[in-house]
Amino acid sequence: MESKKQLIGLQIMFKNKVGIANVSKIGGGEMQAIVKTGINVLDFSQISKMPADTDMVLFFTGGQDQNAMLRCLKYIPSNVQVGWWMCDFRTVDYFSQQFTNSVDHIFLPYHNYHNEFQKLSRHGVHYMPQPGNVWDTPKNLRNIKTNCVFIGNVSDNKYHYNRRDILNAISHVTDVTLIRNETNTADQSYIYQNVPISISISSDDIIGGCSNRLYNIIAAGGFAFVKYFNRIEEMFVNHKHCVWFKTVEEIPELLTMYLNDPDKIAYIKSNAIDIFNERYNAVYCLSNIFETMQQK
Repeated sequence: MESKKQLIGLQIMFKNKVGIANVSKIGGGEMQAIVKTGINVLDFSQISKMPADTDMVLFFTGGQDQNAMLRCLKYIPSNVQVGWWMCDFRTVDYFSQQFTNSVDHIFLPYHNYHNEFQKLSRHGVHYMPQPGNVWDTPKNLRNIKTNCVFIGNVSDNKYHYNRRDILNAISHVTDVTLIRNETNTADQSYIYQNVPISISISSDDIIGGCSNRLYNIIAAGGFAFVKYFNRIEEMFVNHKHCVWFKTVEEIPELLTMYLNDPDKIAYIKSNAIDIFNERYNAVYCLSNIFETMQQK
């Protein structure tokens, strides 16, 4: 957690800026990270309490809250810049035409569909990954004794279709702990810090985008063993910030090499924290978002 002095500094940085989100989801990692920056975050139902000196509003939500966003837009003065940090992978056909020319800037956590989302934005569509979060250490900590951990669901749907095969291939090399069916895993930062290897799996069709699981791993100083996704090399250096594999056939050699060399694991973990602090924390993301909205 930030000290009181740091928090005041961050509040000054985001003065006159307001975040609008579903505050009931504040337990989620991304929302926790945003709230920790000191920005004034209001629930959709609190739009009438928006300070009079607000000059920029940023919605942080997925498409499931579009009706709440539309209700809020009616109360936001025309001279206030409106941004939307879209935090899921819904495509543009999900959204109502009422959004047309209602939002100044849209920020997507992937490179897909920018042209399609352009019709919903006045001034532009931009790439902005979701932020990682360093979860506060709870009282009840699990002591994971396996070499690998995966925190997430393995249900058979279009987003999780590749997880079972990958986890099965890893389990043939070393022991794996699977943590699933938890809305929020409160001790995940502790787990990622202490388990040698943490697994990140995303679908193959998203360009430059992935689950925020990867950002939470590096935020905690974990070793992220990542299923390759298109343009990851523009975000991280392989075998420095994380390690990725493109096929299940690559898994045995990579895991064996790192599990036999704890110094290599420590090297990756150290670099992971550095790049998170440099590029993937909420303060950095929000600063870039508001600078873009100011068209600097």
